[in-house]
Amino acid sequence: MFKTVIGTGRLRTCAVAIALSGMVLSGCDNSQQPVEEAAPPDLQVKTAPFGWAAQYQNTDGKFYATTGGEGAHANSIYVVTSRQELKDALNNIRSSLYIAGDADAELKAKLEPKVIYWQGTIRGDDLGNGRYADAEYYKTKPNKTTFDFDLYVKAFDQDYMAQLKATVDAGGTDAAAASAELSLLKKQNGQRSQYANNQKAQIQFQVPPNTTLLGVGSDAKLVEGYLSLNTLSQTFGKTDNSNIIIRNITFQAPRDFAPAWDAGDGDKGNWNARYDSVSINASKNVWVDHCTFTDGEYPDHLEPVLFGKHIQRHDGLLDIEDGADYLTISYNIFAQHDKTVLIGSGDGDKGEYRITFEGNLWDNSVQRSPRVRFGQVHLLNNYHRGATDTNYPILYAIGMGFDSSILSESNVFNFQGGSADEKLIVGAYKGSKFKDNGSWFNGNPASNLNQIALDKCNALQETEKAAATSSGKAVPAWALETCTNELEWSPPYVYSVGKSIAVVEKYVLENAGSGKLDISLP
Repeated sequence: MFKTVIGTGRLRTCAVAIALSGMVLSGCDNSQQPVEEAAPPDLQVKTAPFGWAAQYQNTDGKFYATTGGEGAHANSIYVVTSRQELKDALNNIRSSLYIAGDADAELKAKLEPKVIYWQGTIRGDDLGNGRYADAEYYKTKPNKTTFDFDLYVKAFDQDYMAQLKATVDAGGTDAAAASAELSLLKKQNGQRSQYANNQKAQIQFQVPPNTTLLGVGSDAKLVEGYLSLNTLSQTFGKTDNSNIIIRNITFQAPRDFAPAWDAGDGDKGNWNARYDSVSINASKNVWVDHCTFTDGEYPDHLEPVLFGKHIQRHDGLLDIEDGADYLTISYNIFAQHDKTVLIGSGDGDKGEYRITFEGNLWDNSVQRSPRVRFGQVHLLNNYHRGATDTNYPILYAIGMGFDSSILSESNVFNFQGGSADEKLIVGAYKGSKFKDNGSWFNGNPASNLNQIALDKCNALQETEKAAATSSGKAVPAWALETCTNELEWSPPYVYSVGKSIAVVEKYVLENAGSGKLDISLP
């Protein structure tokens, strides 16, 4: 039979033969120079990798398509319904190359193509035999800690800590007990890190290169677990072509049972959680398509308020860090969340970050939809809706972060509430390059958006310059950049943009999210 594969904005056709042995043999030469493709029909749903995920050139200078587990041997095609089955499939334990305990053999098996059909709900906290890990479990497994969240919070009470110290200094019958408690409280922050590592060991699923994850039907779901795509560290630098496809899965963000309080985060401090639903680190050639991301049944706004802020149990829904590159994020739903999608972990996390976002629904996303550091990020045909007066009050949609370059095209923004205006679309966070073509805000063209981006960029730079002058410090380089709507790049692939609000909304609402693909068992 013949199969069409989307390459670098072009079409290629490759013969795929299925031998009697069950081996799928691909006749597609990934290194060939693809031919030009005609412009696609207006807003047709893509069924193969496209955008930046179809542009990758490896370190050898050859073109490589994003194919995931295409070409997998029959032994490397899995159906998984539990945590252990998913772990085994990701490790490709049925491969003829796999030898348990032999690190080199295990790595070779991981690097082979594999297709994993995901059926039903898989829980990262599943201990087997109907048992599930909880906050108490992580205090002792796999390593014993003395962490206790209530004690961690108490350690921030400076008056109480001073009282304990005074009791110790005074001596007497209470001194020994006060000393023991003071010592325990002082250890809580360090013990919190060990506790977090215990939880990570249980709920993390490491996705190796050359993997396709396919949700079957409409109920494939991950609860209290997360996917980690960090192929550079997993393969000891032996590959820089991750080649991973994830489709048709719902991700309920895992809860962090040991979130950290940072009094210096923002004007009033913030709680920060550790785990994302999907974490893409140092990976290239990745397509995340038709998935749903949400906090599910544990929204942060229902958490208690400590130090003036709701405790945050969730970090990002999909974070992209450590130089990840050549990614396409398409037809997903990001719903009811605060810090939704972060690109670049910090101002020192320099990377290319070439990423396409198309056809996604951002539904009550407070911020980071996405927030971009570095990179050439193309946002097109997405639908954002939210409000300023809900449990998820929007702060901004698109964050212009350090050294970012953002192209926004034909995106729809519908924000309600008394303070909702076009200025909520962009936030300035040391970025200077933003361009919008043809987006809409609340039923009208977002005709002021480019100027708003310039104004916010210039205002932040002037504030930074004034602060530097006042303190006698040098003005940082980012504050001397020229704020501009002119980009030094354009997408190297063919694409179409919606011509009206109705077209884009229909395109997104009919196609975004898990359960929209007809994927059945092999």
